[in-house]
Amino acid sequence: MSKDFQVAKKLDLYSIIETKMKNEQNWAQTVVLNVHNEYLEVSQIERYVSNALMIGDNLECRMINNESIIVMDALVYNIKLVSNSIVLKILKAQEYVNSRNHKRYEVSCSATFHRKEDMGEKYTLVINVSLSGLCIMTRDQLAKDDVIEISMKCPGGCFITAECSVIWVTQSEQSFFCGLLISYMDDINTTMYKKLIKKLQGKEKRKKKKLEKDATLSGKPGDE
Repeated sequence: MSKDFQVAKKLDLYSIIETKMKNEQNWAQTVVLNVHNEYLEVSQIERYVSNALMIGDNLECRMINNESIIVMDALVYNIKLVSNSIVLKILKAQEYVNSRNHKRYEVSCSATFHRKEDMGEKYTLVINVSLSGLCIMTRDQLAKDDVIEISMKCPGGCFITAECSVIWVTQSEQSFFCGLLISYMDDINTTMYKKLIKKLQGKEKRKKKKLEKDATLSGKPGDE
């Protein structure tokens, strides 16, 4: 269940949030520099520059912690050159209960899946993983409580196979996004999967340190 809330009461200075433009698939992390009422100031990042982000563009934002998932629709209100930051106006903000027991890590891995009654494999893309589950994007419709077997190709080239139950399904244009709970994974696949999670943990920690360092170097944001 979701609920509306006041952004200023939920986001602290130097919180890490994820953002993406409407047509993008992958999220990019940035740092909160200031929050005031419905306005949110974040650090400028390379993704914004390379995608030619401009005043008036829309961004999707989210922050995930152990208790909740905060999802926001935002409008680029101002771009500050001196403080190397972007001011966002939050148009809509909702908070969802985080039903997954473990932290999610963003990935982009090709995979195939099939229901037990299916003969052929269907292509999908794994977009995030945790110790207990994963999220996939597919053009083939799945339903809540479906049981599937998924085989994911990891960045190192190995394949990880698991049996999963579909927990939730949402649709965006032609694609379906599905939350999966891992119901069975043998010892060999479990070992490889835990190694993948550990690598992603290290990658995220390094990225977070860099973001915090860059935000500190840019100095306290001010009016321009």
